[in-house]
Amino acid sequence: MFWAVLQREDLRLLDQLVAELADDTDLALPHRLMRAIFLEVADRPLVKAPLVSDAGVLGALATDKLMVHLADTSRWYRRGVPEQDPLMTMPGAA
Repeated sequence: MFWAVLQREDLRLLDQLVAELADDTDLALPHRLMRAIFLEVADRPLVKAPLVSDAGVLGALATDKLMVHLADTSRWYRRGVPEQDPLMTMPGAA
């Protein structure tokens, strides 16, 4: 159930970004888009929690294998693009 809430909030974030892009096409420039994404994520605790492994928000979900893998992947990308994409090795990936 909580996964559905997280996914719904992610979709709201994407809807907001698409609406902003429709209003301002200059937002498609990488430096402007990244800023907009950062600000939107910062304002949405449910989107931000998995990225920073916030156990206070995630509760028991913070120990879920997929959530732990996504947090590890987030840390990989903050250090730079890895040689092997960790998203391709996530639990349940084909």
